Amino acid sequence: MSQTTNPNGSGSAAATIELRTEYRALPEHGGTFRLLVRVVAPDVRDPQRQRPPLDLAFIVDRSGSMAGGGLEMAKRGVEHALQLLDERDTVSLTLFDDVVEMPTPQRAFSTGTRRGVARRLAAYQPRGSTNLTEGWLLGCAQLAPIADGVSPLIRRPGKPVCRALLLTDGMANVGITDPHEITRHAAELQRRGITTTTFGVGEHFDEELLGRMADAGGGRYHYIARTSDIPRVFAGELGELLSMALRDVTLSLRTPSTWQVQLINDIPHSRQEHTVEVTLGEMSSNEERLLIWDIELPPLARGSWERLEANIRWRDVSGAVEQQASASLNLQAQSDPGPGDDHVLDIAAEIYAARARSDALRHNRAGNYSAARGALEKYLQSAPQSPAGLAMARELLDEIPVYSRIQAPDEMKQRHFSNRRTARQQRDHTSDPA
Repeated sequence: MSQTTNPNGSGSAAATIELRTEYRALPEHGGTFRLLVRVVAPDVRDPQRQRPPLDLAFIVDRSGSMAGGGLEMAKRGVEHALQLLDERDTVSLTLFDDVVEMPTPQRAFSTGTRRGVARRLAAYQPRGSTNLTEGWLLGCAQLAPIADGVSPLIRRPGKPVCRALLLTDGMANVGITDPHEITRHAAELQRRGITTTTFGVGEHFDEELLGRMADAGGGRYHYIARTSDIPRVFAGELGELLSMALRDVTLSLRTPSTWQVQLINDIPHSRQEHTVEVTLGEMSSNEERLLIWDIELPPLARGSWERLEANIRWRDVSGAVEQQASASLNLQAQSDPGPGDDHVLDIAAEIYAARARSDALRHNRAGNYSAARGALEKYLQSAPQSPAGLAMARELLDEIPVYSRIQAPDEMKQRHFSNRRTARQQRDHTSDPA
């Protein structure tokens, strides 16, 4: 059963939200059922559309671990990104090892700026330890006056698009190194209007930390394994910024007080009484977010009705206009809730399997191969009985030996990146087959 509604707000750039349940009715005996919430950003790909200016802070790791090609990949990445900018934008460059340097403070972009940043980058060689947090925070500080609306670099009214782009192959081992404190800073900066995207370069970086920084910071997490990845990765990152459709997107789901609700996606969220609030951040043109919820029901009186309500709030690209959309479902308790919806179950299967693989990978990294095997076997015992669920079960059964042995660093990072992307379920131009 599903319902889709359109926004209660002004403007043509409108998001939509759909609620879709595993069954057409609630099982009166209680138990677990699943809910799919689908949020879709509007299509804003108009050649006449005025794209927003970008304020970017490039923050590059030049520590000793970047020797052997890591720093060269990072340099190439920055140089490629600069090719995609124009005079509407501003940029800065920060480099760090155990010492933090800022060869280019935030300034208006020009051909001369691009050449100057490239020239300064070329002069740096790997050295020292990794004071990741101080380097990142200093780069973000360059964006703070713009985010606060007090910089002479601001080019138009409204909320600016401020993003820190952190490129590193290492782990924070100097200065602030506690992951919880680092992610707290990322969340505070996002609330201030400065988002963080992270790029893991090579084989040595802490993928868990970079993923959490991007989640808390409202940006994206990318993995650059080789130089040939650079054009695709940076074109995708800047392309999403340039085709931004919605900002500050927040989803709220309200359920009856007797329901126990758990979000399965790996997305930041909070809970207050009977409402779960999920931070979705920015969404680009036509981007789709698919969220799966596990809901544990108590026994219900046959024929009784229960209500689900969801709401999304967002701002337009300028950051000035607030809009919202809502959807609701009234569900009746019945002895026979009907057959399971394969589309809901297939999406759930993908996310469950990705989380199982991520858990197995974490145990694998710690050398606990029996626990890694157990994480996959747990999925096999509860896989949704849908086409994708059964296919995922077969895949994970075949992968048990892979997660029960030492993995090469590049193999491990590629698996982590792929699993994480699936668990978040951020899609572009994905259609619903049903």
